[in-house]
Amino acid sequence: MPHPAFLLPPEHLASLLHKLRGPLAAISAQAETLAEGILGPLSPPQAEAVRSIREELAYSLDQLEGLEGLWLHRPATDTKPTLASEVPGVVGHVLNRTSSQLENRQIHLQLDDSAPNTEHAPPVQLLQQLIQHLITCQTALVPKGTRLVLHLADMPANAEPLENDSAVETQLVRLEPLAFLLLQQAGNLIIGHVDDLPPALGIRLRDGWSCWISAQSALAPQPPVHQNNSEASSRPLILLADDQAALSSVLGTFLEDLGFRVEKASDGQEVIRMARQRVPNLIIMDLRMPVLNGIDAVLLLRQAEDPAVRAIPVICMSGLATEREEARCLAAGAQAFLRKPFRPAELSALLPTVLQAC
Repeated sequence: MPHPAFLLPPEHLASLLHKLRGPLAAISAQAETLAEGILGPLSPPQAEAVRSIREELAYSLDQLEGLEGLWLHRPATDTKPTLASEVPGVVGHVLNRTSSQLENRQIHLQLDDSAPNTEHAPPVQLLQQLIQHLITCQTALVPKGTRLVLHLADMPANAEPLENDSAVETQLVRLEPLAFLLLQQAGNLIIGHVDDLPPALGIRLRDGWSCWISAQSALAPQPPVHQNNSEASSRPLILLADDQAALSSVLGTFLEDLGFRVEKASDGQEVIRMARQRVPNLIIMDLRMPVLNGIDAVLLLRQAEDPAVRAIPVICMSGLATEREEARCLAAGAQAFLRKPFRPAELSALLPTVLQAC
């Protein structure tokens, strides 16, 4: 019998548009930069940006193929459970498909050495999809540089079902809505918390089989970097924060061509850490990022103990922000807001005003 029609809530649709629009915005920014003749022939970093754009687009298209999972009347082509001997090959295949996603955030994932639970295990193709979507969701919850372990076993006893409207679910809906929806349709999402580590995320199928991913460790905090006189008098430093590697690469190259030094972050927590260590002259930050969003990051910066960190000017940017979010961003302490996709000339015209005002 066909599964009832599944209506996507407006917030899910908006997040899907954001995920689809991101790579297109990156292409638009690259094309605009090339059209204005600012970069000239493609340099190695620019060529790498183009490659990264293609990978992001390919990944998005691969995720879209999983939409068939939202309609459960589609007949399964394989119903044989995955054997224990097949598990390493399944995991290896998924790691190859998600390698760029993991490398962009410097995340290392390994398979638990203990024997996997294959009782009631799903077929190979479904298991691949489940693990891939679980990796996608879990990487949205952890800081850059985290070590993850995939467990094909029951979750710990203290793990609980993921509650509606929780902070974790809200974050996943914003950052990885399609993968989150597909996992929801396949079974029950389970969450577990251990000490101060990021949450462990897992899925339990309706027949009781489960798998989950835990965070083992993240990059250790580094001591503040004290600049000497020669460093302090060098080119201004801009901290560029965006979880889309392609757009970050293009924008970073553009800023370097304008004479700035550029360092990059890919989540809000990393922004706070690097701001305290490096005290950049300016932060350009996307609103929707993993671990900590842009508005909350601005609020934490303005509450920092170090007055130099509190005074760092911030330009926020987003391709899907509402007028209310833009107003909240400025009220939190950002100096300016740019709506993606923006022309390079818009940013270059804004930089002197923001830097001189602070």
